[in-house]
Amino acid sequence: EPAPAVLFLKFGESALEFEVRVFVREVANRLLVTDELHTLILQALRANQIEIPFPQRDMHWRGLPDEMPVQRFSPPAPPNGAQTGSRIELDKSNST
Repeated sequence: EPAPAVLFLKFGESALEFEVRVFVREVANRLLVTDELHTLILQALRANQIEIPFPQRDMHWRGLPDEMPVQRFSPPAPPNGAQTGSRIELDKSNST
């Protein structure tokens, strides 16, 4: 008591935001219950081919010193097969 509840809170940026509320009898069990809920939710999403969207972020730096090399950064693959469109590019041009 009380019974678990799932609330649809709002329309977010490229997302529908929900909140899951459950009662945990012992506060010491809170993290274990949260972990189990997150794992079960992720498994249910995958079983139904529902992908979690991740926003793409492009970062551009301008006016870098000439001696600074241009590098392209590709982040490591996210855990559990999630997808992301993040990338960082360094631009040595002197334009502002």
